[in-house]
Amino acid sequence: MAFDNILLTEQGLRLIDVGISALRSQVGLRIFEKYVEAELQEMQQFRTYFLNR
Repeated sequence: MAFDNILLTEQGLRLIDVGISALRSQVGLRIFEKYVEAELQEMQQFRTYFLNR
């Protein structure tokens, strides 16, 4: 599994993506929401993989 935009910090999990605000204006709301959904699924996989061990 690759988690290229999730950091584990002292404060907890942090989703980082510097291009996300630009993406919304470029692709429209519908595609943007699909992207966010995929990011949230990746975050859940990360939590499951690292925090349930």
